[in-house]
Amino acid sequence: MGPTLRNRVEVLFAGMMLLGFGVLIWTAQRQVGTDPRRVEIQLEPHAPVAAHEIQEWIGARDQGKLKDIEGKLLDHEWIRKVSLDQTDPQVLRVKPTLRVPVAVWQKHGATPAYLDESGEVFGELNLVRMADLPLASGSDPRKVSQWIQEWNRRGMARWTSVASVQEVSHPDGTQEIRAVLLPWRATLHWEADRWNDAEAVIKYLNKNNIAPRQLWVQDSKKIVVKR
Repeated sequence: MGPTLRNRVEVLFAGMMLLGFGVLIWTAQRQVGTDPRRVEIQLEPHAPVAAHEIQEWIGARDQGKLKDIEGKLLDHEWIRKVSLDQTDPQVLRVKPTLRVPVAVWQKHGATPAYLDESGEVFGELNLVRMADLPLASGSDPRKVSQWIQEWNRRGMARWTSVASVQEVSHPDGTQEIRAVLLPWRATLHWEADRWNDAEAVIKYLNKNNIAPRQLWVQDSKKIVVKR
């Protein structure tokens, strides 16, 4: 092989090497931007969704730009919002904010679902997950959710727990929250937001071992208790 031919072969080989390195760099850059090597899921302790479930949810879809990944994560029924961090180009950190269920929502003819803290109905009931939630129904999920959260916020479960909550509309246009209280198995008719009065009565009943059958919380001065 003459010097000229050898030089040409060397130049051609060097060019192929540079081209190969260029392809590798382009591929690495593409992976850094769209297909991170590792995904870290950051969840609160005792979250209703396991990290591996979210990992599988991401892995089951084509990974594109971060905005696309965010949109796909928000399609997950338990995820309300999500924060993505790729400060390290080799790691995608996912911090989802999950919905907080306050009740199991029942609607005639529909599969039981969950009612969250914002009054939205989502998902399908899983008896293994959050099976101790009260049953709830009615035409206004937001109103029912707010009532349950106020009950929980005041710590009313110290004296009696709510088994079910139903929003009821009467023919005269009035509405009430109707709840079943345990262990009394008492029916609570809630027609007015008299939380302080109701809390005092329920605390008194519990302290004196009085098991009511029905309670009416109305606009009148007295809360009616039937034994």
